[in-house]
Amino acid sequence: MTAIRGIDIRQENGSILFRSSLKDSAGAKVSTGTTELRLLRLEDDGTLDVYDWTTNDFVAVGSGTPDDETTMTHQNRRDSTGVDVATGVWTKVLSTLTNFVEGQVYIAQVTNSGATPESQEREFQFGGVEGSSRFDRAIKAITTFTVGSSSTPTSIITSSVDPPSVVTDQFKGLIMAFDKNTTTASLRGQKTNITGNSSGGSATFDVISLTTNPVSGDTGTIE
Repeated sequence: MTAIRGIDIRQENGSILFRSSLKDSAGAKVSTGTTELRLLRLEDDGTLDVYDWTTNDFVAVGSGTPDDETTMTHQNRRDSTGVDVATGVWTKVLSTLTNFVEGQVYIAQVTNSGATPESQEREFQFGGVEGSSRFDRAIKAITTFTVGSSSTPTSIITSSVDPPSVVTDQFKGLIMAFDKNTTTASLRGQKTNITGNSSGGSATFDVISLTTNPVSGDTGTIE
């Protein structure tokens, strides 16, 4: 979970991991009892819909009888003597995100009668402009390549291109950039213009001259 501009942003892919650190009135870690988790969806008019853990949908006030809570699990840690000790940290993974909406604001409410305060609330936004969806879309637009053998500074023969080139000159005009940890040190971070390419999953790329011959195993991206 990352705090950005005063609100937590939760990734909208895969699952959401909820976590809460609980202490009692004396500041001791709370590792016993029942810790309940409720999820609330904040609507534009300020009302709150509650998450139904059975139907995986949200229920408005005055509607239905939702299964409105689930239990969290306390997590231990291993200490230097080889003993597992209490952390006071409780977690719950939610894997069904079908009815979460990108950009929507939600509140996670954690309750344990032995904690002080007894209930804690944490607000978060599900993806959105500052979430992971745009990052995910950007990743899908990047082509990766691995160099094969017998390349020259102006002709790069690849062993693989993802996605593969299905037509000649599909990548013409784009930029080929070598990874910062590519095999050939002098090519790390180097970029060149693609002037043409053959088709296929192991296409050959014509480029403006590099400083060094790429070798088999060099990697990079095309954008």
